[in-house]
Amino acid sequence: MIDRLFVFLLTPPEAEMPQVYWRAVDPAAPDSATADLVNNGSGTLEEFSKIVHEHFPDTDIALVVSGLQVTYTNVAITVKNQKQMLLALPYMVEEQVIGNIEDMHIAVPEKFSGDSVRIAIMDKALLDTLRENFSRYNLVINELFGMPDLLAIQEDELHILLSENISLVKDREYCFQCDRENIETLLDLIPKESISRVIISLNEQDKKSLSIAKKIKIVLSSDSVEVKSSIFSEAVLDYIANQAGASVVGPLNLLQGSISASSVTSQKIKEYAPVAWVAMLCWMLQLGFNFSSGFYFSRDSAQIEKNSEEQYIKLFPEEKNIVNLESQLKGKINAYDLNSKNTNFASVFALTISVMTKVGNKDDIHLKQFRYDQESGELKIGFDASSITLLDKIKKNLTDSDMSVEIVSANEENGVIKATLSIKHV
Repeated sequence: MIDRLFVFLLTPPEAEMPQVYWRAVDPAAPDSATADLVNNGSGTLEEFSKIVHEHFPDTDIALVVSGLQVTYTNVAITVKNQKQMLLALPYMVEEQVIGNIEDMHIAVPEKFSGDSVRIAIMDKALLDTLRENFSRYNLVINELFGMPDLLAIQEDELHILLSENISLVKDREYCFQCDRENIETLLDLIPKESISRVIISLNEQDKKSLSIAKKIKIVLSSDSVEVKSSIFSEAVLDYIANQAGASVVGPLNLLQGSISASSVTSQKIKEYAPVAWVAMLCWMLQLGFNFSSGFYFSRDSAQIEKNSEEQYIKLFPEEKNIVNLESQLKGKINAYDLNSKNTNFASVFALTISVMTKVGNKDDIHLKQFRYDQESGELKIGFDASSITLLDKIKKNLTDSDMSVEIVSANEENGVIKATLSIKHV
């Protein structure tokens, strides 16, 4: 009996015709690359929906998205009461995201255990887009995973997968996806004290990954760390699907235990309902004042709009009609601002990591979190530094490399500087 359908998104979620790769898994079949592969293929989401409705109408769908769309992090449990911890959680990770925390979807395990909780963060707009795309073809997403989180790990183990286009990394604390060319730099920032075993997975036909794996093995191997290679022959997506059910740290379903700052806000409103009624009365009085004053300002507003349209026509005489002044003006501005839109993540990130590795030893800096906003070209990176002097050196060297750097936060905790930097091309 088919357990579930793994569906890998091959195109951006907002694509007009999303392309997917699907794989049906039979848990009762022998554990081999061919025997457990009941049905697989690739095509449009519409083609996939026809196969589901015809062959797998009652099978759960597990959607897998790029790890670049998801931020994984571990948060220290500061409050033993789980409900109170959930209320505080959005504000504890607020500095690790770019934009408004209320626009973020936060997934947590159903139950907390230990001293920290493993969470995942992604844009609500992205989640809504995925659901809309599937519901258009009468499909329901039962589970949602980030690709690197499907890697299987055992106790105190670091798992690295190298493929032609991407690299996936997972251990108990770190879980991320990056370009294959950046994997060596990123691994330098992962503390090795808690790792006793490293597994490097790669396809037997991928010679370039084999070369990188040998370099990684030389760097990581020591008396206390065992490094082994795991060679597979099937397609990368098939290998990743095989990994999903054999891990000490199982993949976090992004649809499970979801919370958000907005839901926390609604709970607080219920707690303070009497205050809300008073606020509502004040709002109604203010609304009456605004309504009466609106008549006064409407005439001035109409005249300002008319003057603005006249100035726009003078600046851009080729524009004959004005349908939406704001949208048309933004379009003109964007046309002169293409460089900022096309800021390359790899160059910003690689330069940042290069600066960090040069100003201090690898034990002096520990990367904790990073997030890149392609629209604004801003990279937010959170890390622990051994001193405030080291933080200043990082900022100065990045500034000298034609980067705009802002210290978003810097707090000292137990002798360690916990900092977050905002980095952009000048």
